[in-house]
Amino acid sequence: MKIGMVSKFLPEKDGIARFSENLCAELGKRIEVVRIGDEKSASADYRVNFRSFRLKADLQKIIEKEKLDLLHIQYIAAYFGRHTLNLNLLQALSQKIPVVSTMHEVHYSYEGYNFLRKKVLAFLEKEVVKKSDAVIAHTPQQKEFLKKKYGVKNVEFMHLGMKLLGFHKRTGNSLLFFGKISRMKGLELLIKAMKMLPDCRLKIAGSFVDKKHQKQIEKMLANASNIKAKFGWVSDEERWKYYKEADIAVFPYIKAQNQSGALMDAIAAGIPVVVTRSGGLHEVIEMFKCGEVVEKNPKAIAEGIKKALKNYGSYRKGLAAYRKEANWEKVAENHEKLYGKMIGKNSY
Repeated sequence: MKIGMVSKFLPEKDGIARFSENLCAELGKRIEVVRIGDEKSASADYRVNFRSFRLKADLQKIIEKEKLDLLHIQYIAAYFGRHTLNLNLLQALSQKIPVVSTMHEVHYSYEGYNFLRKKVLAFLEKEVVKKSDAVIAHTPQQKEFLKKKYGVKNVEFMHLGMKLLGFHKRTGNSLLFFGKISRMKGLELLIKAMKMLPDCRLKIAGSFVDKKHQKQIEKMLANASNIKAKFGWVSDEERWKYYKEADIAVFPYIKAQNQSGALMDAIAAGIPVVVTRSGGLHEVIEMFKCGEVVEKNPKAIAEGIKKALKNYGSYRKGLAAYRKEANWEKVAENHEKLYGKMIGKNSY
């Protein structure tokens, strides 16, 4: 079996690039994987322009040259261009071999989007789901949502994947907010919550999407004695250092269309989490009981953190169960099974 993985790859400063590197590394122990990245993905086997209307032709050339059995696309709308409205990607979904698309964004609602963006995103989600031979969602609820909304049977559920570290041993009341920082991540809510948590210490690490937003956050932090921050891209080595030092990871997201790689990292490190009820973010936390789910306001976040610290040992069983299901070896095994099924269907 030989598949082509279409995604961003390292050294691009992107969470999906990290995800795809890990997935391909584990899959590579089982099957042949050809990595197809965009122009900045220096580690990829091939580089193409994801935003070009030549995308379908470029992928077809690779498929023919490498004699691929299946194409797997890690789908985020922004990857494939605004000016093209992703029509280039929709064309590229039509291939002679099966195409699997992983939906890293699933929109339960379009609250907060303007009319045009709402219409475009809704159209794209529908078309990608319907045109793909198989679709991967990262929670059971996302799977059922997509199947029901679009009347399809081609959606599969698979965990996001994680590289396991040893279980964390609590050392105090250290909190961590990690990841790319946008206005939808709710960092302001957590900063306000910290005023109600004088015995806790928060570390913030990540790069901003919007420089103006960064200045606003820096202003909020000026008099926050129990918060330390490091803004900018964080290397893998630094990333794991932050998780090893943290007792609880907090995800105060206002809006979340996708599962969080940072959330997976926290669970991989054996750390309980506090997450807001936003999009599909909370679903696996409730399913495995490995943290607290709270409403999107500072008081609720503070109370959730207090509860998580008080009941710290009670989350270990859920964390262990989640890690068993979502480690990279298990996730790669499930991908391989799906590929085999799709290739088998295509051979008749």
